Amino acid sequence: MTGTGRSIAHQPIGSGRIRRVIRRLFLPTVVLLLAACGSSKTPSQPTGGASGGPVAGTLLTISHGSNAEAFSPNPVPVTAGMRLLFSNSDTIPHRIVADSGAWDSGEIAPNVLNLGFVTTTESGGAFHCALHPGATGTVTINGGRGAAH
Repeated sequence: MTGTGRSIAHQPIGSGRIRRVIRRLFLPTVVLLLAACGSSKTPSQPTGGASGGPVAGTLLTISHGSNAEAFSPNPVPVTAGMRLLFSNSDTIPHRIVADSGAWDSGEIAPNVLNLGFVTTTESGGAFHCALHPGATGTVTINGGRGAAH
């Protein structure tokens, strides 16, 4: 109730008290909501390079299956010095490991992009899913950027 005996709900919109309430409560809330909405973005490319920009490399997609058809492309052509990225489009986790033990993706949850690793000429060869041993593939390394010879 105000000094006039009317509650704030019954005061005219133009009254000073209503304007103060709107200014103190409503406007900051709207500003925060708009700021939160404007800050979300879905990257169109994997990010996380040294500059925070897109990551260059070859994408190995893991799909449903427990054989060589679980990976695409297979074999995976990669240029030495570039990144091998893993995308798990399956509904179950996978862990991609080089048969030589040279690299291990770690467990990749469903619908997750793993930034993988930067390849060298030694990164090539056979690989498999440690969680589904029948899922196999091959990485073929081409000489190139930063290749270790």
